[in-house]
Amino acid sequence: MDSLAQHQLLIVCGTAGSGRSSQLLAHYGTAPLIRLDSPGPAEVVYSNSSQTDYFYSALRLVLEIHHTKEGGDIVVFLASGQEIDCAHDILREEGAKLSPDLGELVPVPLCPAQGAGVPSVGEDLDRNVKAPGRRVFLTTSQGEDLFWAIDTVNFVIDAGMEKREVYNPRIRANSLLVRPISRSQAEIRKQIIGSTGKCFCLYPEEARLPEETPPHILESNITSTVLFLKRMEIAGLGHCEFLDRPDPEGLMQALEELDYLAALDDDGNLSEIGIIMSEFPLDPQMAKALLASCEFDCVSEVLTIAAMLTAPSCFLEPPRQAALGSRRAAQYCYTKFQHPEGDHFALVNIYNAYKQSQHSNPEQWCQDCFLSHAALQTADAIRSELTDILKRIELPISEPSFGTKGNAKNVKRALLSGFFMQLFQPEKYGGLIFTSPRAVEALRRCLEGEEDWIQTQKDKWKDKPVYVVGKATAALVQEVGLVPRGEDTGNADKLSTFICEQEDARSRPLLFPCGSIKREVLPTVLKQNGVPLECLMVYQTAKHPHLDNNLNEYFTQQGIPASIAFFSPSGVKFCLKTLQRLSGKGLEKIQFAAIGPTTADALSAEGLPVSCTARKPTAQDLAAAIAEALH
Repeated sequence: MDSLAQHQLLIVCGTAGSGRSSQLLAHYGTAPLIRLDSPGPAEVVYSNSSQTDYFYSALRLVLEIHHTKEGGDIVVFLASGQEIDCAHDILREEGAKLSPDLGELVPVPLCPAQGAGVPSVGEDLDRNVKAPGRRVFLTTSQGEDLFWAIDTVNFVIDAGMEKREVYNPRIRANSLLVRPISRSQAEIRKQIIGSTGKCFCLYPEEARLPEETPPHILESNITSTVLFLKRMEIAGLGHCEFLDRPDPEGLMQALEELDYLAALDDDGNLSEIGIIMSEFPLDPQMAKALLASCEFDCVSEVLTIAAMLTAPSCFLEPPRQAALGSRRAAQYCYTKFQHPEGDHFALVNIYNAYKQSQHSNPEQWCQDCFLSHAALQTADAIRSELTDILKRIELPISEPSFGTKGNAKNVKRALLSGFFMQLFQPEKYGGLIFTSPRAVEALRRCLEGEEDWIQTQKDKWKDKPVYVVGKATAALVQEVGLVPRGEDTGNADKLSTFICEQEDARSRPLLFPCGSIKREVLPTVLKQNGVPLECLMVYQTAKHPHLDNNLNEYFTQQGIPASIAFFSPSGVKFCLKTLQRLSGKGLEKIQFAAIGPTTADALSAEGLPVSCTARKPTAQDLAAAIAEALH
């Protein structure tokens, strides 16, 4: 350490962002700064229109550039992986219609956030197309560093938007936000091409972009970071010299989370369990579940679940232009892997089938099952690493028993130990809130057969209020053994008002089990009224892998529908872009119905008129509202 201290620290800033380099210099003192500037400014063309229509503007611009026959590849920066997939399909279709005289137009999707399947820069990228074709690289903010070594790029199309996952410590949940990029990101994208290239910015020159991209530590759940710092014996986190200090609330919640997981002792230092948890390259909750699996004799199954959840998603969606038979074959394959106990067990089915395929041709098996071979290879490597760690610290590894009597219950008990510990500490909370049947169902699956819940914890929660929205949610709460309140309020807006009438700032926090996508109205109203709230994400709202294909199939066979009924805000979120693309101008003629005010608000936020809304979030009330609207 003494010899290291004698060396002078050198900071090299290779990208734009003078604010960040100034901050680094101020933090580290007198270290010299070496600038790596671009050889010359590229020609920049700004758009006069708003950023709302950037997606189709970018695709039209790609085709216009290709028609000019100017040489050079194109890089298109879009907001998300979903947009990359959609753009790839559209450009393939449009490229097939072009005159051969223009040369081949080959879209190349590059989505580093998805991990596997990204070709390396230079050598592998050159194999994607044979001359004299033009490559169109479709990427996101995570791909900004991929193109410095490619000298064939002559055009950059910058949508000026990005999708980022942001953690909100006030509601203890992640949200996916589509927002403008920073000014430093915009400058980086302009420097990808030389002075002879062109950069098309699909936003006005006077657009107010933030100066810098917020550091990741300010927008993420820092529980893993705090666990690492504790392991490094940096106990005084309040005095730790963060370059960008996390929000104090986020730090406190990270410590609370570690306390829930029994990772801290009474003095706030790492407990024996916490030290062992820090050995695993996993989220602390998953690490705790893995440790619990040693007690419940289901280590093999939880190892597989942890590896599959840590690796990139293994599911591959057939391209939109694929034959109907291929799409149905993919659906059938995924159905074969389903498990009555839920998605975690389905992942075990997939991994076990993949390992059995090793005796023949695993790559071909993955292709036949519409699964990513690279993702499953990654999961296999992660599982091997976790197994080695368990052996090194001499923890017991039980024999595989997937499918045997009692194994499913043990796996759920292990997962419960890591992810739902708050339910076994009712003394810390004033009550529960459920706004979705799915949240109750997620908890019910994990609590099924849990002796501690049956014998003691359920009775403790019975003495506390359990606020719910709707009769369906209330019925499930009763099945769990609790007594619901407020089921007649009908929606989250009215429920939040009802809760504020019952609770006050002196109350203990209410525990709100919820999904990854939810309205912010209830947390916001409770916060404004001083009612403490703690959110617990218990299920993940995800887009169905065949949604786009199913919608495309319907529109192809039936045409544009006269009306569409939405049963959730997530339905609006996941379907809207596909509906807009398939309907075109016919979207204006479609009448939209909503299951309740929450879904109606989601439609209105997208500028879509709502013809009718159910008075209460039930199928019967929606049918009545539609009938009333028709008359």
